[in-house]
Amino acid sequence: MEKAKAAKNIPPVNWTIHPVGGTEADLPNLYALVPDDGTDGIGVGEVDDIAQLVARAARFLETCQDDGLISEHDPRLGYVWISVTEASKKYSVPWAEVLVACVQGKIPEAKTIDMGGNVTHFEFPEVLFRSWLARWREEQVVTTNGIG
Repeated sequence: MEKAKAAKNIPPVNWTIHPVGGTEADLPNLYALVPDDGTDGIGVGEVDDIAQLVARAARFLETCQDDGLISEHDPRLGYVWISVTEASKKYSVPWAEVLVACVQGKIPEAKTIDMGGNVTHFEFPEVLFRSWLARWREEQVVTTNGIG
């Protein structure tokens, strides 16, 4: 049995639980998990759904057995497309670093969008950008520490 491992040099994300507000009094009590790193939260559901999630997470932590690999392109992950400028601002990454990564093909599925008038820009799925970002930040730590 292979143990689950935490990513190296990536600070842990702290999650908080929030009720999802609505204007209808008869709406169910829905809750969301929201990370503190500025990335997208996850709508979980009602209290029973959270209990089921906690039980499944506990079983995973005890056994280190997951439910099988899914593609990073799985539509259930909810692609959100962002631009170089949006990614740079949202994740505090130099704009030029993101652009170079797109040009070099380091951010999967990055594509150019024709804005008209000989103007183009790159867009890519945010989840795939975050994968590149984790590797880039790890490289920055290694370089900063004089190892690279």
